[in-house]
Amino acid sequence: MTRAVSASLDPEAPLDDLEPLRGVIGDARVVGIGESTHHAAEFYRLRHRLLRFLAERCGFTAYVFEAPFTEAHVIDDWVRGGPGDVAAVGTAGTALGLGDHPEMHAHLTWMRRHNEHAERPLRFVGALPVSTGSPLPALTEVERFLRRADPDALPLHTKAIEVAERFDADSLRAFQLYARLDVADRDAATAALSRLLARMECMAAHHRCEGRGREHAEATRHLRSAWHLDHFQRDLSGAGLSVGTAELDRYAAETALDVLAAEPRIVFAMHNTHLRRTPVEQEGAFGLFPAGYHLAERWATTTWRSPRRASAAAP
Repeated sequence: MTRAVSASLDPEAPLDDLEPLRGVIGDARVVGIGESTHHAAEFYRLRHRLLRFLAERCGFTAYVFEAPFTEAHVIDDWVRGGPGDVAAVGTAGTALGLGDHPEMHAHLTWMRRHNEHAERPLRFVGALPVSTGSPLPALTEVERFLRRADPDALPLHTKAIEVAERFDADSLRAFQLYARLDVADRDAATAALSRLLARMECMAAHHRCEGRGREHAEATRHLRSAWHLDHFQRDLSGAGLSVGTAELDRYAAETALDVLAAEPRIVFAMHNTHLRRTPVEQEGAFGLFPAGYHLAERWATTTWRSPRRASAAAP
């Protein structure tokens, strides 16, 4: 078995000790870097160092991170030379405080420096549909496209927005508010999103013929983000199939396939829950209305704060 042992967690340290990774990776187009917990400083540093090696020496050109797809565009713009402050960009382009740490700021700053001279810029892509728990950011992007290209579909979009505005809040609070919606409102939002998605997908060829295939594809990705988030919220509120993070993971897989269509090799950086190769075991895993799986109700008394930077070695 080939082993690679990192002699340092310093992101700026020489990379020669990681050369044995070439034998482990081979010609794989996707490399996953997991973590057992969020907000641990060591995991940030290790990801940074591994990404340097993979980008500088192995030809990887996209960094698919555990961040919301829509909001992460602001980070992608910044690492390619766009305006802004790294701390503000890190906060705006991630969720649950994952972009609020000095190690993440150093990571993004290195990406920006790398792209200044890279033959092929290193992209930053959000893998998940979840942001603050609200689909409004994604639906705002969809609306821009519909107003230009398909105004007849706006009534469906408006219905989805009307419901989404009732649970637009920070972090877990949005899931709590969603769980308190009437079933009729939840169903109305799901129906509107599903019908709108069906229309967008059925009209793909038309938009390509009209010369806006790329814009349509991007808007559809934003819409699928809202659609997957809607089903994830139904699952967490106990009003859907109890399949854990399956909606998030499926969207992440779709995102990876989309990126692979344009990039030769990509790095996937997510929590182990999303990268694991074995199913998450849970009671009543596939019941339609599983008893005891009302996570949103359990969060009813939860107050969310952006976590402080932690150490993986801390007790």
